Amino acid sequence: RNFPNRPLWGDTHLHTNLSMDAGLFGNRLGPEDAYRFALGHEVRSSSGQTVRISRPLDFLVVADHSDGMGFFNDLTKGAPNILKDPMGKRWYEGFETGGQAAVDATLDLITNFSQGTISESMLADYSPGSKTYESLWNSVVDIASPSPRSPGWRGRHTANSCPRDCRPRASACTVNATPLISGGQVSVTISMRMVSGLVNLAAMLARLHEKQLAKG
Repeated sequence: RNFPNRPLWGDTHLHTNLSMDAGLFGNRLGPEDAYRFALGHEVRSSSGQTVRISRPLDFLVVADHSDGMGFFNDLTKGAPNILKDPMGKRWYEGFETGGQAAVDATLDLITNFSQGTISESMLADYSPGSKTYESLWNSVVDIASPSPRSPGWRGRHTANSCPRDCRPRASACTVNATPLISGGQVSVTISMRMVSGLVNLAAMLARLHEKQLAKG
């Protein structure tokens, strides 16, 4: 047989609380929690429940949006740079009030963001080129790299490639990541707006397992 016979199970498009849409609809967990959960560690869900996946994933792609990355977290914290803007202050007060006021604030934020009418000065801190954005992106990279903060995660980046060297101007980055299963590497292309090329990913995973099978 010259074809792989071991299926891999994972998630190729996961948003954390760094993505505005995920945060607005209730996700309060960040990239570190996402990796821990995928690896089979126990985490506390957005609803406050303690959860653990029944079987660790073989791979995970955290694919947060680049547009407004981290904005929602600072909004809910009442960051001064957001509260000084009338639009941001209105949304913050709506979320603090809760109930229908929070729903209205959510819909208003989504509408303004999708129509491009959100305050440019407020969003500038969460756009490529700003110090806030660069600091946040570096944090995302560090969480995905080997460190005590991300036990078991064995992601690594090439020395001369994204994300460090092309941050944060690039629209897509290529990351070399060791899968959560043992035995080799798989190259995953991560777009900041979307995860694309699933066929290519499947082909690379197939080649990986062909090598594993050849090793016996």
